[in-house]
Amino acid sequence: MSTNEKLRKQRKRLWEKQRGKCYWCEQKTRLLHITNGVVPKDAATIDHLDSRLSSDRGNFSGVLRHVVACWKCNNDRGNSEVAGLPLSELQFRSSMHKKS
Repeated sequence: MSTNEKLRKQRKRLWEKQRGKCYWCEQKTRLLHITNGVVPKDAATIDHLDSRLSSDRGNFSGVLRHVVACWKCNNDRGNSEVAGLPLSELQFRSSMHKKS
């Protein structure tokens, strides 16, 4: 099974568990298979409970730390985390991506 298939199955399981609602705003979401790059704001996405800046992120203790979030909440949350970083950290992260 490919990684994409695993992610689709995980997203569907989480979506069903949450009754199709976004974890953050509780609005209804839609399970979609995005192929053209245009993502509607109500598309169900997998989101981490732990911030990408949290030292706890990635520490697996037997409990998955993922939820379904609408694309808008997931995107807004990520953007607000990055916006709060100091300029020196943003420059460092940018230089790390250029090396990859």
